[in-house]
Amino acid sequence: RPIEPKTLMDLMEGQYAEHFDNVIVIDSRFPYEYAGGHIHGARNMWTCEQTSGQLLEQPSINLTQGVRTAVVFHCEFSAVRGPTQYKFIREMDRTITCGIP
Repeated sequence: RPIEPKTLMDLMEGQYAEHFDNVIVIDSRFPYEYAGGHIHGARNMWTCEQTSGQLLEQPSINLTQGVRTAVVFHCEFSAVRGPTQYKFIREMDRTITCGIP
């Protein structure tokens, strides 16, 4: 679900440390948009396949079981690309962990 910019800032500054051990920001914008400026520490993954590969299939991001990690999908207006990637990853995660297609 969408969050406000202040919520992301608070999350990254540790205001929610009692709920999350790590914060990962996925910047869903195209590389040229990312290069023009991005949230500090955000990782640029602009396709669903790239994101699923780095998060689920051959993780380059540590998502250790038992570690509470907040994953935030960000795009310019957070109206299409970020939510699309979130839904795709959520469906893949449910398939992998629960066997639910």
